[in-house]
Amino acid sequence: MSRRYPEIVYTEEGMRKGMQVEDANIPIDAKAVLLDALSETGLKRIVVGSFVSPRFTPQMARIDELMRKFHPKVKTLYDMNAPFVDVCFWSPGPQEQTAAADINADEEVCPNQDSQ
Repeated sequence: MSRRYPEIVYTEEGMRKGMQVEDANIPIDAKAVLLDALSETGLKRIVVGSFVSPRFTPQMARIDELMRKFHPKVKTLYDMNAPFVDVCFWSPGPQEQTAAADINADEEVCPNQDSQ
């Protein structure tokens, strides 16, 4: 009798929750290096940060700049938290890029977390 184990989906939250307790003066380049290193581990879902007021959470300031500086890995979901909104993008592999080009897709819809 074969036993099926439940699928475990690990979501890395260090770039969001972990940064909130760190010094607000960590350079964006250092955050990009950390995000690139996390991406290299093979994680499939990484929460990059939050679009929140830098007045209340200064560690999340310039998150848009971080998104431009890091190097996304293929088939990894990068998630951003925003009040009342879930923003994410998926870095597709070559086959998905071809399929997206065939249907003229400009953006990837954020998958429902429950369906993963």
